[in-house]
Amino acid sequence: MRYGFDIGGTKIEMAAYDRQLRQVLCQRVTTPTGNYREFLSCIHQLVDSADSQLHTQGSIGIGLPGRDRPAQPPTVGG
Repeated sequence: MRYGFDIGGTKIEMAAYDRQLRQVLCQRVTTPTGNYREFLSCIHQLVDSADSQLHTQGSIGIGLPGRDRPAQPPTVGG
């Protein structure tokens, strides 16, 4: 199972696709704007929910808008 995320300033949409790339699940939530931890928690909850509903563990792909800051990537501590 593959999970794709479309993350924008107002909404996060997550879709799950089977091996034939057929969409089997779609979830949409408001993008948290409080802090990074809230944002990560939201993604985690969406993945957990999909795993439970589909009785599997999927792999994920994420698309994020915004400026590229190669000197300080947000996924690396520091």
